[in-house]
Amino acid sequence: MFNANGRLAVSPDGFDWRLHDSPPIPCQDESQFTHDIESSQFLAMVKLSTEWGRSVWLSTSSDFNAFTEPQLIFHTDEIDRENGSRRVRKIFEDPASG
Repeated sequence: MFNANGRLAVSPDGFDWRLHDSPPIPCQDESQFTHDIESSQFLAMVKLSTEWGRSVWLSTSSDFNAFTEPQLIFHTDEIDRENGSRRVRKIFEDPASG
C-alpha cells in the first residue's frame, strides 16, 4: 500500500501498518499496487502530471526494495480533452443531463 507521500507500507494482517524502508515512489493522489506472479515483479501504477493532465506511470521492482523510475504508460489526448470540455459544458447548460 502507498501513503500520501509515495511511501510503501506493509502489514501482516491488513490492520496494523508500518512504513517500509524503501525510497518513496513519486505519485500524486491516486496509486495502485500489485504483484505480478508471472513476471515476479511488484507493480506500482501512479498518477503524475503531463501536458495532458494527470497520466498513469509504472514503477517496478523484483525485490520490493528498489523500484524503477516511473515510466509513462497511459495518458489522455486531444480527443479526450475535447470530449471532457463538451461534457462539462453540457452539464453547466443542463444540470439534469449529468
